[in-house]
Amino acid sequence: MSTGLVKAIKSIALDAVNNSTPMDLKFGIVVEDDSKEEPKDPFQIKVSHVLTLPYKVLIIPRRITEDGGLQLNDKVALLRQEGGNSYYVLDRLNERSDE
Repeated sequence: MSTGLVKAIKSIALDAVNNSTPMDLKFGIVVEDDSKEEPKDPFQIKVSHVLTLPYKVLIIPRRITEDGGLQLNDKVALLRQEGGNSYYVLDRLNERSDE
């Protein structure tokens, strides 16, 4: 293979990696499950007016569940995995929302 072609392929691959967002930091508020599905989830996390995350896409670390879990109106930091199919709850933030 010519070195020019190899360099072009490497350049394209690096551009693709640099332009992707494999993870994304988000912030949200723990809210009640307002879906019409049964059974109800323990809670959801509202990230914005158009994005509310169902319980089933959340990965909640043991240290949070052992420390009393998440309560309504808790503010949390989330890490979105590539593809947006799962969100890891990084931690509970010190402030609470009164929404």
